[in-house]
Amino acid sequence: MRITSQLFIAAFTFTFLVLATNAHAQSPREQLNQMVQQLQKTPSDNALREKIIKLAASIKPALAIPDEAVRYTGRAMFVFKTAKSETDYLDAAREYERAVASAPWVASYYADLCTIYEKSGKYAEAKRACDFALIGTTDSSQAIELKQRIAGLEIGIERNSAGAQAQRKQDEFSGFLKSIEGAVFRTSQNRGWIEQITIVNGMCKGMAIYQDGTSHDRLPFKPTSFVTEYLHPGGSSPITYTFLPDGKTITTDSSYGRIFLRVN
Repeated sequence: MRITSQLFIAAFTFTFLVLATNAHAQSPREQLNQMVQQLQKTPSDNALREKIIKLAASIKPALAIPDEAVRYTGRAMFVFKTAKSETDYLDAAREYERAVASAPWVASYYADLCTIYEKSGKYAEAKRACDFALIGTTDSSQAIELKQRIAGLEIGIERNSAGAQAQRKQDEFSGFLKSIEGAVFRTSQNRGWIEQITIVNGMCKGMAIYQDGTSHDRLPFKPTSFVTEYLHPGGSSPITYTFLPDGKTITTDSSYGRIFLRVN
């Protein structure tokens, strides 16, 4: 009899706890609202943003979009359509970010934001937005399109990295030096001599030619870019050599021979 009473009490306690838990359980919509409020306080919490997008996709019927978000998207699209500069596109992005903050579960908002950031040349930000759009899409064809856009943005990020840009500039200058191989540049006569630069094997071979016909070789140096700063041995300060891309002129900031014109 005592064991039966204990079993009855245990069963009653368990049932009471289950009912109490269910009574306090949040609905998906309530959970989403709470998560959105938290995200607005910590907008950099990408894991929470992803949870919001996934949870919203499971709620039927779909959540209503707040009037505030609708207003910001309207403002953003107007700025985007009339944009003429990178600054304009970034202004449009800021308006759309406000719409996303109001309704962070709307996948199409992220797709639009991706487009705006891409137009402004902000490829990393565009990819982040496309990633969130992909999480929220349920259409297979849209998913494929978003994956393609993400792949394109990835190569855009790679090509616009500081290292990649520096390499392209280096390759451009190397090609330029090859195109002017053997070229001779001279200054006008200055204080009794002429400065001459000859391009030999990618090096600048310098020479001072005096009025009496004698000459003096200067130590060669290797230019590394269209604007190259070089400290000659024995010099007190570096000289900046600027090569014009047309291959016809070299200028310096030295006190002599400021302009070298191509003579061959």
